[in-house]
Amino acid sequence: DTAARDKENALLLREKAAAEATLEQERRAGRLQVVVIALAAALALLLGALAWRHRRTSRTMHALAMTDELTGLPNRRAVLARLAQLLDAGTHCAVMIVDIDHFKPINDLHGHQAGDEVLRAVAAAIAMELRGAMSAGRLGGEEFLLILPGAELESARQVAERVRSAIARVDVSRWFSGRPLSVSIGVSLAHPGPAGVTD
Repeated sequence: DTAARDKENALLLREKAAAEATLEQERRAGRLQVVVIALAAALALLLGALAWRHRRTSRTMHALAMTDELTGLPNRRAVLARLAQLLDAGTHCAVMIVDIDHFKPINDLHGHQAGDEVLRAVAAAIAMELRGAMSAGRLGGEEFLLILPGAELESARQVAERVRSAIARVDVSRWFSGRPLSVSIGVSLAHPGPAGVTD
């Protein structure tokens, strides 16, 4: 009888030890699961932060690639893409090319820094005259392109006169003296389709 009880007690002790070992393994597995979940959450946060930073950097790079760094206006690529986009959508546009008169002598006589300041001032004067859906960009050198979606020739001529007048009012005395700024402006209409620019 005693031997049977001892045997039963030993069996119960083994079962208890086995149960405790199983419980300890479950605790370890639970702790490991918490660690894995925490690491996965940290990794997800890190990947999210990297994706957000990449997107922000990508936007910045795109903006830099489409902006003229000297004037802050859209560059040639951007402004011509805008014109193509409007024409592809079936919108006719008035287009103007603004060319600063006698710009080379400004650079030659007063230095490229003065020339750069003149370009910035002209770009600012043009930007101040933009209304509604109008857009402008620097083609390069001393040339700027203005796009007037849906405009007819006469209203485009009026805008050209406003732009010419605004540029003539730019105070150039801090860079040179003797003459005001002047520009030549060509105005035309661009129509959707293969005909392109007319008038």
